[in-house]
Parts: sequence; C-alpha cells; structure tokens
Amino acid sequence: MKPRTCLSAAFMLATALASTACAAPPPVELQNDPHLVSCPAVLPGTLKKTGAVISPDASAVYEAGFDPVAWAGSVRKRRIGFDGPGDVSLQPTEWDAADLLTNLRPEVRRIYTTGDSNATISFDWERLTASQKSMLNISPVSGRPDNWGQQRLQYLRGDRSLEQGNANGQFRRRRKLLGAIVNSTPVFAGPPSASILEPGYQDFYQRYQRRMPAVFAGADDGMLHAFNADSGSELFAYVPRMLFPALVQLTRPDSVRRAFVDGPIRIAEAFMGSEWKTVLVAAMRGGAQGVFALDVTDPWHFDEGTGALWEFSDADDPHMGNVIGTPAIAKLYVGMRKGLRSYRYFAIVTAGLNNYVDDGAGRSEPGAANALFLLALDKPSAEKWKAGSNYIKLVLPAGESNSANGLSEPALVVDDDGVLRHVYVGDLQGNLWRFDFTGTLPWTNAMGTGTPKPLFIASDEQGFRQPITAKPAIAYTRAGYLLLFGTGRLLESRDLIDERMQSFYAVQDDPDKRSDAVRRSQLARRNAMAGTDGSVEISGSVLPSGKDAKGWYIDLPEPGERVLRAADIAGHMAYFDTLRPSADSCRGAIARSYVVDTLSGLPPDNVVTGIPFDPQDDDGAVVLPPAASSIAPRDASGKRKVEIRRIRITDTETTEGAKAKDRTSSTQTMTTGRLSWRELVDWNGRQK
Repeated sequence: MKPRTCLSAAFMLATALASTACAAPPPVELQNDPHLVSCPAVLPGTLKKTGAVISPDASAVYEAGFDPVAWAGSVRKRRIGFDGPGDVSLQPTEWDAADLLTNLRPEVRRIYTTGDSNATISFDWERLTASQKSMLNISPVSGRPDNWGQQRLQYLRGDRSLEQGNANGQFRRRRKLLGAIVNSTPVFAGPPSASILEPGYQDFYQRYQRRMPAVFAGADDGMLHAFNADSGSELFAYVPRMLFPALVQLTRPDSVRRAFVDGPIRIAEAFMGSEWKTVLVAAMRGGAQGVFALDVTDPWHFDEGTGALWEFSDADDPHMGNVIGTPAIAKLYVGMRKGLRSYRYFAIVTAGLNNYVDDGAGRSEPGAANALFLLALDKPSAEKWKAGSNYIKLVLPAGESNSANGLSEPALVVDDDGVLRHVYVGDLQGNLWRFDFTGTLPWTNAMGTGTPKPLFIASDEQGFRQPITAKPAIAYTRAGYLLLFGTGRLLESRDLIDERMQSFYAVQDDPDKRSDAVRRSQLARRNAMAGTDGSVEISGSVLPSGKDAKGWYIDLPEPGERVLRAADIAGHMAYFDTLRPSADSCRGAIARSYVVDTLSGLPPDNVVTGIPFDPQDDDGAVVLPPAASSIAPRDASGKRKVEIRRIRITDTETTEGAKAKDRTSSTQTMTTGRLSWRELVDWNGRQK
C-alpha cells in the first residue's frame, strides 16, 4: 500500500484538526459480529451465547446471549462445580433475567435517563424534556410527527398492550422484553476492591463491603441493565440520552436488529474529587458514537446517588467514533498542589471507528485522524465538556486514505502506586502506538516531539498491513515490556471472506530508551505448520541475545485465520485463540487454542499447541483464566514446579449440567519460587 501523502496536523492536544484535501477512508460497516449469525434453520427460542462472566469466588457464571430469530436477550445464572483439577461442571440454569423482566410490571421498573442539564431523571413522560418528547413523537415509518410518543415510551418501559396481535396493536411484537445482548459482555460487580490503599478509601470499603452484588449488561432494547446477581431481578436500567433519536425504531413493526447499548463495560473504584465511588463506563459500539459513565456505588439506590455522571459523544468532540474496545479507568498524576502530588481519575477510551463518517454538522473528523481521549470522571454533570480542562485529546496522524482506520482497545501500564505510566494501542492499519504519561497534565509530550511515529507496524511478508483489533497483552522484563498481540478483524460481513495472512507478535519496548520503531525483520520467526488433524506444530531457533533481540512472530498457518481477543499470560506462558470464519454461517469455520512460551514463542516442553475446536460450539464459552492446578513442594534452592491449566467450558446445557473440556490439552509445567511476578526469562535464555 502507498502511504498517505496528505496528513492532518502531526499532533494536536485538545483541539480539532483542520480539514485536509484527502478523501476520507471507507467506513467500517459494523455488523452483529458476523460469526454469530446463525443458520437459517435455527428456530425461535434458540439461545446464541455471546459472552459470560464468572463471579470472583468462581461459584457461578453469568451467561449472556440472544435469540437470533426474535432478537430477544438473555442473562442466565448457572452454578459452577469443581470435581477436581481440570474437572469442572456447569449446573442447570438457576434463573434467566429475561424471564423475570418480562413478568415485571412496567410501572415498578426503575428506568432512568438524563435531561438537557445532564441531571438524572426517571424515564417517564412527565420528566422528559420537550426535545426528548419530540423525538419519541416521530413515526419510524413516515418520519413525521404522529403524537404517539407517550405510548412509545410506555412500550419501551415494558407495556405490551399495543404490540401487534392485541387490539389496536401497532408496535413490534416482542418475545421477551430484554433486547439482544450481542457485544456487551456482562460484567460482575460485588464489594469494592480491597487492594486500594488510599486516604479515605478504607471508610468507603467498610461501608460498601456487603453491598448487593450486581451483573451489568447492555442490550438492544436501548438500555443498560443492572441485575441482582443473587436473584436475577432488575435493579435499574439506564437509557443513554444520545440514543433518543433512534428509540422509535424499536417500535417499528418490520424493524430488523439494530445496535443500541452494544459495547463493552468497565467498572472500577475512583476518587471523585471529594469521595470514593464505584464507576461504570460503557462504550456504545455500533449503537452510537460515544461512551457514558454511571455511578453504580449502590445499584439498588441508583437515583439517590450521583446517578448518571456524564455522556460523551461526537456531539461533544467530532473525533469521537464508534468505540469497540473496553474503556479503561485510570489514576493519573496531574501536578503538585500545596506541596503534595495531586492525582485525578479518568476514563480512557479511543476514538474507535468511523469518526470521519459524515453523520451531521460538526460531528465528524474529515481528516480521518485517530485520537485517544482522557475523560475526567469527576466532571460535574452540568458542566460542559471543555478540551484541555475536563478532557484531554491526544491526536494521531490519519494514516492511509485508501484503508479504513480506527483505534482498538488500549492496554495500560501502571506503577506500584497504581498511577498510569504508559498506554499501548493498535489500529486497523497495523500500527502499534505508545503514549507516555510519566509527565503531567496536559501531557503534551505523550507521543514525543515532532510527528508521532508508531512503535511497530504489523505487515505480512508481502508488506500488506495487518489490522490490530485485539488489546495487547503486556509482560514485564528487565529490558522493559514485551507486547503480545495478534492481528485480524471481524467487524463487517466482507471480513468473512478475507483470507490474507495474519500473525501473532511479541514486540519488545523499553519506554525509557527512545529508539527507532521495531521492524518485522528484527523479530525471530516461528514456523507454524498445520497437521491433518487440525493441530499446529510450532518450531524455531533460539532467540539471539543483545540489541538484535526485539521479539518474535508466528504467521498463522491457515489463510484467513486471525486473532480477535487479547492473549492471556500466566507465568512464562501466553495463551491465545484464533478463528478462521466462513461465509457459510452453518459450517466451515475453524478455531484453535495456542499456548507458547512468552519470551521464545515456542511451545513449552511436552505440550501440543494449536489445538482445534469447533467455534459453532464455542460461542460464549466460559474460559477460566490460566491458574495453578497443582503446586509441588519447594526444592533445596527454594524453587518449585507449578502446573498451569486453562479450562474452557463449552458444552451445551442439559438437565444434568454440562461437563467442561480443557481445549489447551495437557498441563503446562513452569518453575517458580524466587521469581518476582514482574520478572521473566531474559532474551539470552538465562533465568533472572
């Protein structure tokens, strides 16, 4: 590909880019993750699992999904049984929040949104602003006012009297009230974290350590839902204000599935200027170009706390696009105050995709430049967004004009005090970027001086760029950081037939030493060969030592095989999964689980890697993080052998429960003892 010859301003802080004469790259037509589309023979009521979260005590799993015919959603609780190392069972469904919600009377539901002043208000007709009422009064068929807004609001709250099939029914008939949950994987929130050692935090922890556990998920009914993790009852729901222009589409009788609250969620504790809170930040993905933040310190009394903190969309900054990655929440050093170091908590999100698409005056960035946003969590709800004050924008060059672009999910590096130091993020054109936050507000040198340059450019042997949509995993070494990530994308239907070569990389970076970008030629090649049984053998030579040791890479063996999720790192091993989709939604796709040594890229001793599994049976699989299944006694030197297992629960539910299968095959053995969790084997093979 030829490089883009007309670039936007090299680097701008908290200001909009000037338009360029270059044509914007093509948009990414976000779909429902095409690999989740079901076969035509699928019957209504079939559950397509799309994600799961395990409770912190590993006693239960919460599975989300949808009916691909009726587009009804589901959040189910199932108990986990441990019969021995690697022998895990799932019990039958204990409850499905969709069933409980469908039987709930509309008038008792706690549903909220925000008004023009950004104050939290009930989702009731009397409380809505004039502009919100006006948007609900528009017919989704004719596009003209029809004064049915109040009835539409009651429908959205759960009133089914005006659904088709009833007398005078005009609105879409629903199988269940909970909308499809496709890309918004559920998130569990129990007691506050016990690991924070900050002034005033202990009082906050003591007050809420017994609070009601909750499960949060976004759905295509226009709401983010909070469910009681014990009983499954709805605690509250939130309708983002930015979705109001599209809500009428939910009542259209012939409507097809449209994304609404369809993005990933992050929950963490943050200091909000004067007190500690538990904060939720959610991306909208294809639902809208923006993110929103809620105070979920006490989900049962959502409206009695801060409620909705803020929303941030392309109406606030034209660089904002469709955010597909999980937002991060981080503590940053902002300078000295009265002789003491001062910190502030921010939500960190990328501009995502399609910020250059013209979707309204002042809402797009025609120069197609990417950006990283730092959004202050303590911004008062009534305060306007102001660049350089309550939010920071760090802008990257636009890249190549003939290829779609956008930033994926950021990976954070924090110090021992939990203060953010660096952010790493990839983009659709194969660039891996590093942001440095070791300075202070407004971090004008976060990308160095001059034109920002990527740390690494992922490209195949022919020089074609390889998109990075998975969050990098980070391993710590004496030489700095080792960034592990795969390439490939599955965002739109045409990605199904993309058979270009994709790779998995491990790239060394020492942020304390400014140097030229790492090149593919500086990485050690690992050869991957697929066998007749679908498994993959990986081989390669010992890594060189010294300054030429920049990492390694594996070219995935199947055309179109790609990495769509972040790798897991446990000890000296890196685990990652791949998918080779097919245009035939009923068959043809393949998937594999790999495990390699983090530093060498080679399989651990006596381990078969690249184990195939059926992705049709794996949708929404519950993957337990790699963990020790057995620990041997220490030897005379203080070291011990630890066996690591990564368990994937994939079987469908039966009345007897479901057995788990370990897709990474045999146990991996590692040596530990006098090894810090931050230290790994060095490049020359010596153990530190």
